[in-house]
Amino acid sequence: MRPSKVNDLKSFFGTLVAHGHPRAVSLLNQSTLQPASKLDIRLNAAGTVLQLAKDAGDAASNVPYVKGVAGILSQIIKIRDEIQANKERCDEIIDLVLSKTTIILQSLDKVYRTNGADGFEDLKSDLESYSHFLRGVLRDDLEPYKNQSRLKSYINRGKKAGDLPKIERQLNHFAELFSVKRQVAMSVDTRNTVALLSKPAPSAEIIPQALPACPEIVIGREAVVDHVVQAVLSSSKPRVALLGPGGIGKTTIGTTVLHDARIISAYPTKYFVSAEQVSTNELLKISVAESLAIPQISRGVDLVSHIVDSIRRNSQPIILCIDNLETVWEVESEQPKVDRFLEVLSGASSKLAILITMRGTQEPKTSFLWDSTILQGLDTSNSITMFESLSRQPADTSACELLLKLSGSPLAIKLFSLMVKEGDKPSQLLSSWNERGAKVLEIGGKHRLSSLEQSIHLSVFSPRIDDTGRLVLGLIALMPDGLSTSSPWFQGFESILPDETPLQSALRALRRMSLLGEIGQPSR
Repeated sequence: MRPSKVNDLKSFFGTLVAHGHPRAVSLLNQSTLQPASKLDIRLNAAGTVLQLAKDAGDAASNVPYVKGVAGILSQIIKIRDEIQANKERCDEIIDLVLSKTTIILQSLDKVYRTNGADGFEDLKSDLESYSHFLRGVLRDDLEPYKNQSRLKSYINRGKKAGDLPKIERQLNHFAELFSVKRQVAMSVDTRNTVALLSKPAPSAEIIPQALPACPEIVIGREAVVDHVVQAVLSSSKPRVALLGPGGIGKTTIGTTVLHDARIISAYPTKYFVSAEQVSTNELLKISVAESLAIPQISRGVDLVSHIVDSIRRNSQPIILCIDNLETVWEVESEQPKVDRFLEVLSGASSKLAILITMRGTQEPKTSFLWDSTILQGLDTSNSITMFESLSRQPADTSACELLLKLSGSPLAIKLFSLMVKEGDKPSQLLSSWNERGAKVLEIGGKHRLSSLEQSIHLSVFSPRIDDTGRLVLGLIALMPDGLSTSSPWFQGFESILPDETPLQSALRALRRMSLLGEIGQPSR
């Protein structure tokens, strides 16, 4: 560590230690030869985070959000003893936060060792995003369990399966993000990097990464595929959005469009970016840069300019598909950044077509308009055709009855078909569905594409849906015929909700996530 910077380092880590859990801090000066209990391991994890902070010091004292991160971490450490409900789940979250934060602090320390305090200048927005993320975990995933009523316990009863994997993905990506910044800082010093990147770019065009394979079975989607293809081809500057509920086939249709002969002819260069596990705009930019094969050394210095230059250097028309964009866009602190990044991409070249897929019915709030298509479920005939194609057997009465309950969801039909192909009887699955609902349809694992319940959880526990929205959704789900806006029930609905519950706001949020629909709504 550079001696001239030692005094600058003490404030940040001093703040973290000062706010830390007393038992965790005491571990900094203790050692033991006794076998470690689970409590000891957890305390040592907290102690490791605090020790890293104490050792590295206050290098980022002039960078916003660093002290905020320190304070939030200390609150997360302290809250473990205050949790009263769902303690096992909360312990998992806290353990995850501490282990990943240790990795992040180690990356920050290496950035400091390479470039001193100046190395933190490029990390301001990343530290801000991480601070907002940690605050959200504390507020939404830990604090509610300090003193939880029966009503809140009911609302959050399914949250464990839905939230923990998402928190883990976001932590992994923050760790990856800071690791990338560390590698950039350690590869060359700042002046050499700027000099290197200021040289004229080679004239050779960048070779795009391979596209996902074209789906082999696409049933009942010929009209929508043709509509999207025409939307791309008929516009001088195509900006097309595929929207709809989870499991409705947005990725399938988007990939099919990219492989359509008409698109191949009009757009020789095609890029595909999966944003499924992207939690920040910075990581979205990195994902786009990877798709464009921009060298890693360029990703920490004015990355957006290099993305734009890469697009402009390509003499051929380009189509860029960003899949599952909602993962990063629905993070409140990232939404305006993502919108701005999309606007920059849109202005990069008149030869660039942009195709995005997003869960829900909302499109990005950009200054330009999107040509949006909201996908609906398959009709009964196509649902049966899809089942028979995948299960390799005719649909009997039980299969047809369950298919009606699945409302034409391609994901649900696919899972049902594969389970039947593996040996499950349609009659048994129908009976189980009537008793247990969406939990029945799974083919192993907790991924959204292998479990219908997991796919639904991603929507129900989206940041766009709050506890009020989940309560309203649960109450409407208990009504066999739904809730009519003209019925006396609707007029008195708000009166049975908790005080100050904004019913219309909750209904609007549920519609935007495609969790509520109107009977008779036109479909495509």
